[in-house]
Amino acid sequence: SIFSLWMIHFIVLTIFFDMIIWILKRKHTWWSEISLLAIILSSITVGYGYSNMQHINQTTYTISSSKLSNDYKILMIADVHYDTVQDPSILKGMIEKWNKENYDLVLFDGDIVEEGTSNQSMHEVFNLLGKIKSQYGRYYVYGNHDCQFYSSNRKYSVEELMDAIESNGITILDDDHTIINNEIELIGRRDISLSGRKQIEAYALLQNDHYIIVEDHQPLDYQKNELLGIDLELSGHTHAG
Repeated sequence: SIFSLWMIHFIVLTIFFDMIIWILKRKHTWWSEISLLAIILSSITVGYGYSNMQHINQTTYTISSSKLSNDYKILMIADVHYDTVQDPSILKGMIEKWNKENYDLVLFDGDIVEEGTSNQSMHEVFNLLGKIKSQYGRYYVYGNHDCQFYSSNRKYSVEELMDAIESNGITILDDDHTIINNEIELIGRRDISLSGRKQIEAYALLQNDHYIIVEDHQPLDYQKNELLGIDLELSGHTHAG
């Protein structure tokens, strides 16, 4: 809850300021001032975070390449963490907006659901996302939270998650790849938090002239990917747009 987040920030900041005073060898006579400062900073931090959670900010990039003979409009969505910190109605409203854009390709880059997402909400969100229109399809890579491996009380199994995604017309690329319109190679990486992840070299990247897009939830290998000739990496995880 918002109150829980506020309390966590308040406690951490209070301890932090108290330690600073202790380090400076000052007497602990500033308790009221410390508490007031912690309250103010906690309120600002949580308020800013809550405001961000209630808005989906869309960032637009324009990229050119001699490898492409056609123009493509691609939508990437990541880190929704559905029905936990964000109001579900916000996503529903965005889908109506996105369907007016006529996207050529829709890519889901992981953590659409998480440990706090119920089984019902998990099915609900993929039913919604499956309604986004796309000429060349909708593709999904797992993030580190989707499968709820960090929880001791999982609300759904991996099999149920896969079925919910695929039954709504979304293709999972779990260390797999596909060719889009005979000129884009789309590679979906297994998240680095999951076992059995392939090496990127397994895709024989330098043996074709396709425009190569890599979907990888965590942006950890972007420097290596650039050296291997990958044209575009799309990642989420950082919640930074």
